[in-house]
Amino acid sequence: MFQLVAPLTAGAVALILGFWRNLPALFILCFGVTLLVALLVALLNGRQEHHTRFVLRAAVEGVASLMVLQGTLPLLLGEAPVPSLAGDPLIRSPLWQLVFSDPSQAAQKDTPLPEHWETQAVYVRIDLMTPYRGTAGLRVDVNGEPLGTVSNEAGGPWYALGPSHGWSIRVPRSVLAQAPQATVTLRPVGIDPTLRIGGHPDADVDHRLPGNSRFFDGALWRRDRLAGTAQPPTTGTYRVWLVAYLESLA
Repeated sequence: MFQLVAPLTAGAVALILGFWRNLPALFILCFGVTLLVALLVALLNGRQEHHTRFVLRAAVEGVASLMVLQGTLPLLLGEAPVPSLAGDPLIRSPLWQLVFSDPSQAAQKDTPLPEHWETQAVYVRIDLMTPYRGTAGLRVDVNGEPLGTVSNEAGGPWYALGPSHGWSIRVPRSVLAQAPQATVTLRPVGIDPTLRIGGHPDADVDHRLPGNSRFFDGALWRRDRLAGTAQPPTTGTYRVWLVAYLESLA
């Protein structure tokens, strides 16, 4: 029986490492695996035949191997699945987040122009990790042109729209026409550690513009510190998008 402790322990550790960001999924997986292992161990203890014990022991080791595989897959893929809430589309959780810690800092991303940008209303969409209730905000520039500030208290032609928590602000067509791509710059207006911009671990997620995100630490623009100065070196891309919507351009 002690021969099964090592693989089962390895499986449990793998599940925790792979799903510690998703506690509901971790609980469900551990509960189901525990019931299955308990059943197999009970059958193993109740059998004396060598062949039957061998088969049951192999079954327990197989379950442990599946636990290791299930736990390591999110680590290998870079993100763990998150169950959707009622009425909410499925959102994958980023592995890192940006929290501004100084007013001199900034985040920047080059993003392709969406299709039909010439005829549809285009917005910068900023995905936040969680709903934000504070008073801080973000000043938004596109191609060096100031668009305004997004926050819970700001006014103007912006609104929250999209499948995840976040803010959006309208981009004039004249600003988009300056270049075949847009450079979005975000600067903090007020410092609040609960205002967290989402980050994606895959730098090539935008495909057309890989390696397109930068972080300004107050002195230099950095591509390896996208999660801010308080976090270890982080690469990838910000969850900041240009999206077009069918609405009046007036």
